[in-house]
Amino acid sequence: MTRKFGGLKKYFDSLSEDSVVLSFSFIEKINAEPLCSSARKHIQYWHPSPTHTITRCWVDNGYKMVGVNLTTEEVSFRKV
Repeated sequence: MTRKFGGLKKYFDSLSEDSVVLSFSFIEKINAEPLCSSARKHIQYWHPSPTHTITRCWVDNGYKMVGVNLTTEEVSFRKV
């Protein structure tokens, strides 16, 4: 895990809810830096991939990304 997503990792480490919806701006706030432009343009950015280290934040804590809305800039997760 890169330090880049340390704030998001800590958030998911402490999360107890079965589902959660996060805004892109909230993710940026807890990470203290902006998301890359791909996060706002491509839904695939939010899917697990060896090149997308952000996904380890939720996958390692038993969550699955269940939806991304690029218009409202929100991403939904569910505990699996």
